[in-house]
Amino acid sequence: MRDTAIAVCAGELYKAMRGDYPRLSGEEFDTLFNASLSLSYGEAAFSDKKINPVLRKKLTDNFSRRAAGTAVEYITGSVEFMGLTLEMEEGVFIPKNSTETLVERLLERSSAGMTLIDMGCGSGNISIAASKLGKLSVTACDINPAALRLTRKNAGKLGENIKILRSDLFSDIKVRFDIIASNPPYIPSGETLDEAVLSQPAEALFSGADGLDCIRKLAGRSRDYLNDGGYLLIEIGALQERAVSDILNAGGWKNVSFYKDLSGITRVAEASC
Repeated sequence: MRDTAIAVCAGELYKAMRGDYPRLSGEEFDTLFNASLSLSYGEAAFSDKKINPVLRKKLTDNFSRRAAGTAVEYITGSVEFMGLTLEMEEGVFIPKNSTETLVERLLERSSAGMTLIDMGCGSGNISIAASKLGKLSVTACDINPAALRLTRKNAGKLGENIKILRSDLFSDIKVRFDIIASNPPYIPSGETLDEAVLSQPAEALFSGADGLDCIRKLAGRSRDYLNDGGYLLIEIGALQERAVSDILNAGGWKNVSFYKDLSGITRVAEASC
């Protein structure tokens, strides 16, 4: 057992601890290690910063939480998305890098001043990126009060003026928009997932036996809330392209298209009314 009462340099501790957590990806390990010691991402492996017993306890406590199944982003309290640093809290869905594909497509489809509703805003990542990078007029909605509080907090921190609205999908929506964007739950109920993923709200992950219940609702109702020629953009799961294409085409949507993320996985469905 290592003597935790002796100060060691971060680089030595990094190398010593890496083998203790073989199930963590390199990115997860680096993110948690560096954040725990207030170091920049990638810095710890080469750092000669002395780690005193207090910092070392914080480090081991954080890794114990991750080993127990808590997601890294909940432990560090932050997440990076589209070059923006957002605060993160337990009880709110964690943004994924793959969702940047949806935002990139949204920005290509829009121009400054257009109206957007982010359906199921979570931490506000899509809303805030669209407002800051695309200068869109954004409404963020979610059924989860914790998500709305965090979106408001993140928007304020980053200086973005976003309308925040609690709504179960379209239940409290009264106006139309140029674009509807959503990263809905799309995982089939009962699918086996990593424990860190399961530490997130179930209602933000699972959507019926085939994972498509929420997407069906979006496809079925979004046309009533879009301006003429408006666009619907939805993040989808791997291997869902054919099923989502059938849903959108059966619903009378036009220009149904799909886009891959950087991993080559079909990740975004787009359609116009």
